[in-house]
Amino acid sequence: MKILIPLFCCFVTLCSCSIEFLLPEGCITIMVIDEEGKPMEGINVGIGFEKNTGSGTKGIPVRGVTDSMGKFTGKHNTLEGVQYRAYKGGYYESSGEYRFKNEVGKKWQPWNPEIKLVLRKIEKPVPMYARQFVGVLPLKDKDIGCDLIANDWVKPYGKGTHSDIIFHLRKRYVDDSDYSADLLIKFSGKNDGYIKYDLNMYNGSEFKLPRYARVDGYAKQFVRHVIRPPGRSLQDDRNDNIGYVFRVRSSGSSTN
Repeated sequence: MKILIPLFCCFVTLCSCSIEFLLPEGCITIMVIDEEGKPMEGINVGIGFEKNTGSGTKGIPVRGVTDSMGKFTGKHNTLEGVQYRAYKGGYYESSGEYRFKNEVGKKWQPWNPEIKLVLRKIEKPVPMYARQFVGVLPLKDKDIGCDLIANDWVKPYGKGTHSDIIFHLRKRYVDDSDYSADLLIKFSGKNDGYIKYDLNMYNGSEFKLPRYARVDGYAKQFVRHVIRPPGRSLQDDRNDNIGYVFRVRSSGSSTN
């Protein structure tokens, strides 16, 4: 019995290794640049290749630092999905994921794609406040103001006193298979509004938005729309890769 246990463990380990090396080999190069597009040397890079354990996937880390051209190349036997990240003190971490397209001759294709990652420097962080407001609009077909400081609807629907953002819901509901809704979002102040930014929420720097808000170019309103016609699937214009900068209580704004 004392002999069989280590032999069994050795057999399981060998099987695991053989399954891993049966996978095609993948290779990618991460090129790290600064915000001006210049290559960054000596940046820590981690590439996470993957293997199947039989009860899920497990990461196979390959780590290194970028050379004088800002590049680090990693390769390993892997499944088609690869994750990567670049990090250094004084910079926001940047990360992403890549999926190989097909296998040719036990090598994933395209072979050794070059992926650029931008590291954004941490300059002068400003303390910010995060609010999570979960509430149901008190009425439909009516303007309802939301006070961001009070974190509530304005009176008489809540304890708020200033309409930073105004919501107007138009809704049609027959049953769970036949409904539609438009949520109009607008701003009360003369100079208030929003700017929309197209972002890649799942790749790139963890710091996504511009460092400084623009002076002009703020739009006054936008609409969120969902519809589920009878016998058809839900259609929703939500886009998680869009970010917004709101300007409220600006000079010359009015109070509802």
